[in-house]
Amino acid sequence: MKKWLKLVQKEFKTTQVLFYFGLVLIGAVLVFAYFLARGNPGTDAPTLMLIFLTGGLFMHVFYAPAYLFINMQQELKTLHLWLHTPRPGWQLLAAKITAALTALTINLFINGLLFLIFTAYLLDADMIPSAAEVIQLITLSFLVILGVSTLIAMWVLFYYSVYFALRRTIGRLGWIAVILVVMTISWVYVRYLDSAMYAALTSWGEIELSFETGLFQQTQYFIESGNAEVTVGSGIGVITLGLFVYHAVEFLLLFLFTSWLIDKKAEV
Repeated sequence: MKKWLKLVQKEFKTTQVLFYFGLVLIGAVLVFAYFLARGNPGTDAPTLMLIFLTGGLFMHVFYAPAYLFINMQQELKTLHLWLHTPRPGWQLLAAKITAALTALTINLFINGLLFLIFTAYLLDADMIPSAAEVIQLITLSFLVILGVSTLIAMWVLFYYSVYFALRRTIGRLGWIAVILVVMTISWVYVRYLDSAMYAALTSWGEIELSFETGLFQQTQYFIESGNAEVTVGSGIGVITLGLFVYHAVEFLLLFLFTSWLIDKKAEV
């Protein structure tokens, strides 16, 4: 276990520049938003900063994929050392994913904390939702961002493992082959997401999201006043447990297959 944790530390150090860049970028975006508002009379600086922070939260979906893409690009320089590490492929991949998710979680926590601070500052007291609903929304948002980012990152590692498996056979054409694989899988995947089979596998286990206090209550009242068929306290959406389970299985299968490619097919 200690040796594996050292491997995680090594992976984190390999791409630590990206981690610190993410932290600096959050501060830089806030400074940019502040001076942008100062230069445009009538623009409220805290509101503009909150808008930028909101965009930053959504952009974290691409954090882990970008982190691992840069990590793997650096790994190519000493690929023989990484592939000859006396560890099975699943441990090598797990170390990379753990390092990426650690960096993602810290950056997301800081971005999210600033988002909550600015939101609380801008909202009137009667518009702040209950603590239970805030915690529920934070937890759901964190799981969605973390889950989507992790799944995309796993696809990045899969495509690199395909390249490792092909590079000895077709040499420099390996990247062209990988690009073709990415395009083909993406084309099939997008169409599969619109299929009846995908809907059947992911639409079970509906969970209603019901937010009824503060800002959410005011929003529901506004919708009701607009003659829409919505009643106060009816909830604002539904999520399905099947969606989370399906993509968790997708991640696991990708992880196992990628580990097998690295162990059995990757060539230096």
